[in-house]
Amino acid sequence: MLTRSKRIDRDTDRVNIKILFSFLFLIFHFITYANIQIFVNWMASSVSLPLVFWHNFSNPNITCITTSYHHIYAGQKDGHIWVYTLSKDNPHLLQHKFLLVGHKTAVVALCIIKSDSENSLKSEDILISASEDGEIARWNASDGRCQAVNAKGFYGIPRLLKVFTQFSDRHIFCCGQADEITILHASTLEVFKTKKVVYCLA
Repeated sequence: MLTRSKRIDRDTDRVNIKILFSFLFLIFHFITYANIQIFVNWMASSVSLPLVFWHNFSNPNITCITTSYHHIYAGQKDGHIWVYTLSKDNPHLLQHKFLLVGHKTAVVALCIIKSDSENSLKSEDILISASEDGEIARWNASDGRCQAVNAKGFYGIPRLLKVFTQFSDRHIFCCGQADEITILHASTLEVFKTKKVVYCLA
């Protein structure tokens, strides 16, 4: 009887140990799962990814436009510039290519100039933009990179950007709602000269 009782006690101890280990195993997994969930929730709350939503609706707030085959550049009231390209399959269809973001006010003037790099065998299109607050920006039209910015490129509201190739293709003329015309370096956008506008009354 004594031997049988000891065997029963040993079997009971083994069962209790198994139950204990099973219970500890469940607690370990629960804690691990809870920690993973907390870590995932912390990661979800602290990590943010920028997303771009490409929509098919036209923007009714286009303020200016310029072209250079086969691209169309449209300045927007919100300060953005949409770059469209002609579809290869359908030349009458425009496709979104770039969204240039940088201006804080409405884009009011655009022009295209050719790159002045001596190392490049083929000249590239450069987009010059002006916003309502007088900021002038230079963009690489092939990849959308902003190459230069002059926050005080024009004192007033710009209305026109123009390069007179017969005089110089390295200078940009800017005029608008102001009593002067500003001439900027095409590569750096530094102000080269300002000319006062003289009004003659007959």
